[in-house]
Amino acid sequence: MVTCPLCSDPQLAVGDGPKSVHQCELGPSPYCYVESTERNYWLCPVCDLVFLDPQQRPDPQQEKDRYLSHNNDPADPRYQRYLSLVVQP
Repeated sequence: MVTCPLCSDPQLAVGDGPKSVHQCELGPSPYCYVESTERNYWLCPVCDLVFLDPQQRPDPQQEKDRYLSHNNDPADPRYQRYLSLVVQP
């Protein structure tokens, strides 16, 4: 039995994750599968990378459309507020 470092749940299944998407350079290892209500995530127990299940990622067109919908104008108060989180957490 393995305890998940994300939620400390000892009941999470450990098995082969999507290694074709993330293969830790430190060697092969199982992935801890973490399921949420909206999305499913994988955790690499070697490097602690947490990543979205590849089947739930947007396709390239959806990703581009989302990117193009951003308004990164320095004069936009919403963008200023977003950037302030980096400077003032």
